[in-house]
Amino acid sequence: MRLLVLTSHADSLNSIRPEAEIFISMQELGVDVTVMTQADGVYNDQLRNAGVRLVNFVPEKKFDRHAVRYVRNYVVDHDIDVVYAFNNPSIITCNRALRGLKHVSLVTYRGQTGNLSRWDPTCYLTHLNPRVDMILGVSNAVRDSIREAHPSPAKAETVYKGHNLAWYNDAALDLNTLGIPADAFVVGCVANNRPRKGVRVLVDATNYLPKQANIHFILVGGGMDAPDLQQQIAASPF
Repeated sequence: MRLLVLTSHADSLNSIRPEAEIFISMQELGVDVTVMTQADGVYNDQLRNAGVRLVNFVPEKKFDRHAVRYVRNYVVDHDIDVVYAFNNPSIITCNRALRGLKHVSLVTYRGQTGNLSRWDPTCYLTHLNPRVDMILGVSNAVRDSIREAHPSPAKAETVYKGHNLAWYNDAALDLNTLGIPADAFVVGCVANNRPRKGVRVLVDATNYLPKQANIHFILVGGGMDAPDLQQQIAASPF
């Protein structure tokens, strides 16, 4: 089977590695895997060493005729059997690029609940498009939210992003270097600061804690320096 993956690997190593290791395992199992991603993707060396073919191409716009032609020509020229699209620009591109190619299956990735409705016309540009054969949610909660919104619920299934504990054997950070005392109760939040991630909800919740509590919060991820979030943090008692 020939699999073409369209994804962006411009994020952090911890974010990309579980996904990329799936592609490596599939290659080892005999699937002929090609990944379209950035030339400087953080896991490109490991993918290449495992025999995964890399193509330097990432659809960056939701409506790009050049991207549609490029993907379609690649699928036809390389006799691709399955296309796996990971983000909205790639999904929209593939829905258009694979029109008429009934022998090619299209699989999409969904990493969050919500923001999907059968009554929202824009959702039919992505996951709810009839051209999509299967939607893989990263958890059962995501799968169930897709099934609630999709006219064809059976198209949604769960595939977890596995983590290997050996990836996290580095020595623990000395929290004293962050000004956190050894006897503190520490709450960590690792996420990119986007509306559905709930970072602002977490910060707001600190206002309901006893002000004398020895609690420290560590926020890790993109967008944590956003001015509105920083203003909210400054107003928190912690």
